[in-house]
Amino acid sequence: MKKIYQSSAVFVVVVGMILALSGIQTAFAGERTSGFSSGVNAGVVRFFDGDLGIGFSGRAFLEYAPYIHEIALRLTGGYFRFQDEITLGQGAFTSEEDVVFEDFYLTGGLVYRFSRGKMVPFGTLNLGVYHYRKEDVSSAVGPVINGTQVSPFDTVDFREGNDFGVNAGGGLEFFTSNTTSISMELLVHAIFGEVDNQVLDFTAMFRFFPEK
Repeated sequence: MKKIYQSSAVFVVVVGMILALSGIQTAFAGERTSGFSSGVNAGVVRFFDGDLGIGFSGRAFLEYAPYIHEIALRLTGGYFRFQDEITLGQGAFTSEEDVVFEDFYLTGGLVYRFSRGKMVPFGTLNLGVYHYRKEDVSSAVGPVINGTQVSPFDTVDFREGNDFGVNAGGGLEFFTSNTTSISMELLVHAIFGEVDNQVLDFTAMFRFFPEK
């Protein structure tokens, strides 16, 4: 299950990269006006310490550039999910359990674009609330072997709550038409509270804006 899940996430990123590279050849319009735009992201995410392996990342956002397109306000609703297999115990008392970690977040922030061409580098900074759902698995009461308590049974502890977090990063955007762009975006999430960790987030982004 874990391998299938990770392969699907990697596939999303690979497809996004292919589309982005294709956009270089077909791009003919850069963003020239202020106003509203919206978009979606999909890709992979990983804790800095490598815990829980590679997960899935997705988000949707709404942007508004009030005066010039280089500076925009961004409201984002996002989600990432990890699923990993934990092995507990020793010998005859060994058992394996799937654990799931999910985070839903709502952030607001700024985006700054460094040019008005067809290929546009950008940076972003956002802050908001991260709502986590976390499973922890431990061995139930059992014998002690080599200083470790083992048991053929597991105890699952489910926790849920809210943390404060910020994310920052940037990427490169390619305009494929007057109303569509494709980007590769890299974010670092710093989450403070029960989770208290840093997450690396790499996605393909599709942004849409109305024809002027």
